[in-house]
Amino acid sequence: MAGDSIAQARVALIDMLNLLDAQDYFNIILFGSVHHQLFNESVIADSTNISIAKDKLQILAANLGGTEMQPALTAAYNSKTIPHLPTDILLITDGQTWSEDELLANATHSEHRHFIVGVGSAVSEAFLSNLANQTGGASEFVTPNEEMNKRILQHFKRIKQTRIYNPQFSLSDKYAAPLCFESVPAHNSAIFLGDTVNLLCQYEGYPAAIADFFFETECNSLENENEVYGSTITLSQKVNDQGLLARLAAHDRLVGLEKTEAIALAEKYQLLTHDTSYILVKHNDNCGQLPIPELQQIPHQPAAGQSGFGSVDINSSNTNQTVYGAPPVTVEAADPLSIPAFLRKQSEVDDLDIPAFLKNENSHSILSKAKSMIQSFTDNKKTSIRYSSLADALNEEFTPDNPIALSELDIYDIEEMGETEEVIEILYQLENAGYSEQKLVAAWLSLYNEFNSDNQLSRHVTRLIRVLCKELDVNGSLVEVIRIEVLQQTAVASQ
Repeated sequence: MAGDSIAQARVALIDMLNLLDAQDYFNIILFGSVHHQLFNESVIADSTNISIAKDKLQILAANLGGTEMQPALTAAYNSKTIPHLPTDILLITDGQTWSEDELLANATHSEHRHFIVGVGSAVSEAFLSNLANQTGGASEFVTPNEEMNKRILQHFKRIKQTRIYNPQFSLSDKYAAPLCFESVPAHNSAIFLGDTVNLLCQYEGYPAAIADFFFETECNSLENENEVYGSTITLSQKVNDQGLLARLAAHDRLVGLEKTEAIALAEKYQLLTHDTSYILVKHNDNCGQLPIPELQQIPHQPAAGQSGFGSVDINSSNTNQTVYGAPPVTVEAADPLSIPAFLRKQSEVDDLDIPAFLKNENSHSILSKAKSMIQSFTDNKKTSIRYSSLADALNEEFTPDNPIALSELDIYDIEEMGETEEVIEILYQLENAGYSEQKLVAAWLSLYNEFNSDNQLSRHVTRLIRVLCKELDVNGSLVEVIRIEVLQQTAVASQ
């Protein structure tokens, strides 16, 4: 995490420390490409340990590289506590996850409940939700600009709540005996205070006026096994819903039916399933004569605070407060080859580059700033010398205050920026073997810090590279090919 994300996570963690009871044990593990524990093992939540944790969190920074979740979780599982003391994990992550099956198996075996907060759009929502459900926890997904710290703190409070499960309905009125129904399908996930529970049940006849909602809790014991937990709910009749609730219930029943029964139910309620959906394809006899559509790249305006970088900038001097994103920046130089390919755009920024919703009395200041940045970059290019390393070049050009996004690079670009001849030769050889030049460069950039521990790319640049790899669909096999080639080259050089 970076920018607003890491700042709000810090606030949430400090607030959590204030909510710990004197008998609680805790530890905080920061992770990226590597992980770091605030304490060697879980410690009692006394004033001394809480004070130490707060002091360390005040200087919390996103400087640990990528998102290697498994080693950090393993360290959490091994963080010693008192034997038989129930242990829960609050996991806050904004990155993608690899080896999901292995991670899920280890989490289930650890017998730790996982309460997960996924930040931003890069996380795997389906996997994190499954990880929380399989371990008896809960998941929450937030963005940095929606009071993320409050959402994290609210999620943390669920850890101390009594777990509720197996919700059921009992329909009754004064004229009929109670009829108990199990939900369709069974609701197996843990429920916590504030959660919305959707229970779909099937019955015959006219619905009752009231329903008893009841459930089981973890504190149930032989002494109070007959005690009922729940409440009475007054039912409202939904008229003219065109069978919506019935179709939702029928859809949820499909997973527990045989294929023939599922098809019959789907046809009855007009549901789209694997066996009841069809695509009609009409072949065009003249399709061979039609030209192939041409792909075009359309410039767009990045949103303020996009991907958690920076903050939303509001002009407080104007009563009509306007939120600005990063203005598009374009460059032109006398010698196009003196500018990397990702900056070779149109010749000038004009009023058309600013979206209509941003064109107001402040537009001229944005335009002037953009033109000033362009002129500064052009002047620097005319007087600069070759960079000593690729890391120096990218770290200087791409900073959190610079609105330029990292776009596709070719091999010539990174050679001009100071990449070593050995790496350039490897990339050219792989390009000749049929690999995409832009994907090769993006894949190598994702490995750069692994082979250059003394002069690494900044956190901001690393984040931009991760976004670029996702846009270019750079897969793990290509990254591994480059890693092997570089390792072999390094081994030969050392001999």
